Amino acid sequence: MSILTIPLHKERVQPMQVISFLNNKGGVGKTTLCCNLAQGLAIAGKKVLCVDNDSQHSLGNRLLVKSGDVTIKTLYRDYNDATDYTPFLREAVSTTAIPRLHCLTSSFKLINADVKSLKALKDLFNKSEIAEYYDYVLIDNHPGLDRLQQAAILASERFFVPVTLRQQTVEGMPEFMRFLHNLTIPTSAISIIPNNCGGLKSEGAMLQRLTAAFGSCVTATCIPKDRMVEEVETQGKILFVDRLVSSRSVPYLIKLITELFPQEYQEESLRRTVEERRTHFGGRRVLPAFEQSPDASEEVPVADGMPE
Repeated sequence: MSILTIPLHKERVQPMQVISFLNNKGGVGKTTLCCNLAQGLAIAGKKVLCVDNDSQHSLGNRLLVKSGDVTIKTLYRDYNDATDYTPFLREAVSTTAIPRLHCLTSSFKLINADVKSLKALKDLFNKSEIAEYYDYVLIDNHPGLDRLQQAAILASERFFVPVTLRQQTVEGMPEFMRFLHNLTIPTSAISIIPNNCGGLKSEGAMLQRLTAAFGSCVTATCIPKDRMVEEVETQGKILFVDRLVSSRSVPYLIKLITELFPQEYQEESLRRTVEERRTHFGGRRVLPAFEQSPDASEEVPVADGMPE
């Protein structure tokens, strides 16, 4: 059955959005923020594809998705100027324990030289039926600005830039923003997200400095440090489900989602939706697809080559 026949997208108002999580600095929380936003959006009812564009396989690890023989490395290496992506999608995209949240896995062997064409990711989204299946594609990238990141940038229309409010990170932002602007990326497409904020006075000064330099690009919402994030990652659980009440960061993540997607959500209604839908999970662990039972996720009609 064609993905075009899925009722979900007959009701969809907005076209699929492709969003890259980027920063040339490491340790700013790109992967954690990508994972948490993906889980929040999926629990709120959106169909989300996470793309692990990092050789460390960090995003797949957070979702406890096993990397197989066919990964994003295969796309870069073997699917340049392809017309049929069905075999690739069938093997490379895995389900998670959250219905509507899938992951395109990476490989520990992924290297910069694998990217033969910078259009590989963009062609995948434009030439396959992915755009008729998902509401959001979230691409997690490792630090740096090499060909892997450039392929993600070319495929994306929005860019989320997590930053920690430390001097070294903030000082590197002007150069990073110039790099994006040199690629003709408009300022309106960039969201700088203060992350892992500890409430220190020095962080407040860094936030003022960041806002003075980049204005409306900086989100009003700052994500606080939260020990529950590491706890759920270690236990293979879901922040929005298992630590909805006790987590410091969940209220801010909900607020951030409404700020980043104002046409889709209002804060109170999103909070109620997450609270209502979390009861369907019952503390379910984020299990690899090959360990899931047949009823681990809701049944939806899918095209050949696309996972349920």
